[in-house]
Amino acid sequence: MSQTISGGIYVDDPWLSIRVDAGRECVYADWKGFASTIEFRASTLRLMQAIKETNATSTINDTRNLDLVSHEDQLWLRDTWVPLAESSSLQRIAVVVALGGLAKFGVETIIRIVGGKTRLDVRLFNSMEDATAWVDKRKSEG
Repeated sequence: MSQTISGGIYVDDPWLSIRVDAGRECVYADWKGFASTIEFRASTLRLMQAIKETNATSTINDTRNLDLVSHEDQLWLRDTWVPLAESSSLQRIAVVVALGGLAKFGVETIIRIVGGKTRLDVRLFNSMEDATAWVDKRKSEG
């Protein structure tokens, strides 16, 4: 059963907003700030639920405001979330990163841990515009 609120908003928590764009077959995750381990893991599972419910082929994750993710949560992403993603309709993950600081370092670390160990096409971007253009281009190619 879908949890979609109005206007494509799927989740709107203090640390994360998830929005669905059916036309793009894309789910957007806008990380707003610090999330505890419980909040982070539950939120990434809600992101997966939105992907599965909508058969999304892409997700764009805006991590510019995400605080550092613990090493344990990084490994959890690799060992739990990525296999779920690989068994879903998901093909592409665009990650918008901060230009510097701990948020950028944390996300780049996650990508290094997960990156080459998945069939998913994972790319880093410095802007939402670039990430969206890449998703649109890849969707039109595939």
